[in-house]
Amino acid sequence: MNGARCDAFGTSMNGKIYVAGGKQRSLVLNTCEMYDPATNEWQMMPSLDVLRYSSSMVCFQGSLYVIGGFNNHSRELSVEMLDTGTNKWIKRSTIPIKNEDEEEKKKNWHYKACFATVHKNVLKNQEKIS
Repeated sequence: MNGARCDAFGTSMNGKIYVAGGKQRSLVLNTCEMYDPATNEWQMMPSLDVLRYSSSMVCFQGSLYVIGGFNNHSRELSVEMLDTGTNKWIKRSTIPIKNEDEEEKKKNWHYKACFATVHKNVLKNQEKIS
């Protein structure tokens, strides 16, 4: 990586590894990097729109998404997607939460996402077993 970071998040897509955000000491980051095992090199990518750490990054239908986490002062509820046409991160959505009172806002809630791919043959094999 081009720099040390903690509380970063990442995923893999198309044989490459993507890592973004996190912190360097008390500085919250929005930088994003891609590792290509074929060249054994890290490359800088477009920065996220929002500073964040302890977020989730997923690959869904060939696109990268960053979900939730924390920014400098509070929870970050936005969802960003890398638009490969413009090569920029764009806000796609906000994590819906019900109205909270001030005490609820102070709690250290984490919003994490996960994604799993199941090959269609696994489902076909499961039907045969049932």
